[in-house]
Amino acid sequence: MSFLELFSKETCPQFQEQIKADLGYFKHGTVSLDKAMEAIRGVVAIEEAYRDAELQATIQIVGSALGFVGIVASVAPYLIKKDPPDRKFYLPLSNIEIPSFILVLVISLSAGFGVWMSVWAIAQLKKILPKIKQRLPFR
Repeated sequence: MSFLELFSKETCPQFQEQIKADLGYFKHGTVSLDKAMEAIRGVVAIEEAYRDAELQATIQIVGSALGFVGIVASVAPYLIKKDPPDRKFYLPLSNIEIPSFILVLVISLSAGFGVWMSVWAIAQLKKILPKIKQRLPFR
């Protein structure tokens, strides 16, 4: 009995104080952990938004180029008349004949590449303009 009396009067309060201190320490640790998790979630959300914007710009560029290639490919046969049948196309500064199909393919791919570069340049300009406006001394 004396052992239990000694434990309840002297040892138990020390253990209770130690448990309270440990709980306080863990409480501060969990608050810090929660803040760190919120910060990581914020960074992940920002990165996801950035990737979505990049994907949207890529889809816009490729879609514009493909659409223009389709238009040029459908219009090109009207540019290359089959009458008269003896009309032939040659590479510049040579005597090598170019088939009409290859000529239409080259024209449409060149037009698509030109549109792709134009839309890409506009997208890059949209990214750069806000940064330039921020650096201007007068606003």
